[in-house]
Order: sequence, then structure tokens, then C-alpha cells
Amino acid sequence: MIDANPRFGGARVAVNDGPPRDPDDRRTASSLPDAAAEQAPPRTRRASGPATGQVPDRGAEDRPAPEASSPLLLLVEDEPAVAHIVGRVLSRAGFRVVHATRISEARAILSAQVIDIMLLDYRLPDGRADRLYTDAVRLQPALAVSTVFLTGDLSETTEASLAATGCPFLAKPFSIDALVKAVQHAAKRGRHV
Repeated sequence: MIDANPRFGGARVAVNDGPPRDPDDRRTASSLPDAAAEQAPPRTRRASGPATGQVPDRGAEDRPAPEASSPLLLLVEDEPAVAHIVGRVLSRAGFRVVHATRISEARAILSAQVIDIMLLDYRLPDGRADRLYTDAVRLQPALAVSTVFLTGDLSETTEASLAATGCPFLAKPFSIDALVKAVQHAAKRGRHV
């Protein structure tokens, strides 16, 4: 489960992507780096294009990197722990992930690279992602059907803004399985444009 809802006391990321082996198998973000470091040395994948937040990937030696022909996903998420986990999960699911923490960074990436899928946190330090979505669709029309929003804000105003985009959204907290399914579905919709 990925939980970054400030209503619950700030960002907290818990990983539970399968049946727990024991009751202590859930790890929070604060314990994740130590646990991952015991398994493998840290490794960072480099994305081409503008220098933006990189998604650290621990344990990448155990699996091949996504191929250059794999869909390129733009993850716009300002919470480092959430971005780390989401990027890692989606890389393992076969997506190439480039990460931005701000709308301005995302716009630079969209201007320089063809993006197959966008995964946007609704509330960002420099604005709302529905406005970024509008700009992105002007630059890359296929993103109109291959974007998924993430939000911890389930107010009527937010839901109305998201509904106006016509894009699906995941409410925080969400499961890893729901995340992967939503992104895979967005990728399929994008291929049919």
C-alpha cells in the first residue's frame, strides 16, 4: 500500500506487494533504504533528456533494465518516498521512468522527449497537475488518453477537476496492484490513439 495522505500525519510509504511472510514484513519508507541496502548496493538509472530527479533503484542487478522500446512514463510526484517506491514498482513492471518533482521540470521533459504515459500527483509545489495535463496534451495529444492522476485530496472540487480531464485517478493510499493495473491500462489506451 502506498500512503502519502497528509491527513494521516504526512508522507508514509508502506510496501506490501504480496502476502506477508511474517507480521514484520511491512516496511515504512524510513526503514526501506536500510533493508534494501542489505540486499544490494544502491544503483541509479539515468534518464536521457533534461537533468531531473532520478529514480534510485536498489536491487536492479536481479533483473534486466526496461528496454529502450519499453513505454516511457513521466512520473510527476513531489514526495521523495512515494516517487522512489512508485518508480521502482513501475520499472519492475517494464516501464522506463523519468521523474519530475515540479510542474516546471515536467514541462521541460515534455518539451524534450516523447512521453507515452503520465502519472501525475494532483497537488504539486508549483500548482495543480490538471493544468500541467492541459499543457501536456497540447504538446503531445496522445497523453489525453494515457494519463493517470494520484491524489490524497478527495474534495468535491478536486474530483470535479479530475473528472473534467476524463482521466482515471487513484486515491491515496492505493495498492501497488491498483497502480500497476492503472498504468498498464493507460499504456494500452495510448497505443490505440
